[in-house]
Amino acid sequence: MLDLAFGLTETSHLGCQIVARPELDGICLALPAASRNFAVDGYVPKPR
Repeated sequence: MLDLAFGLTETSHLGCQIVARPELDGICLALPAASRNFAVDGYVPKPR
């Protein structure tokens, strides 16, 4: 749901797309100040 992210840029990626590797040690990442976390924002899924 990257298309719903605040502050989306051309180089934005989902955090789950980052593979933790030794060469990334010390990397500096910018995290958005806000999110659309449906589980926290009161979203209640409909039963299936």
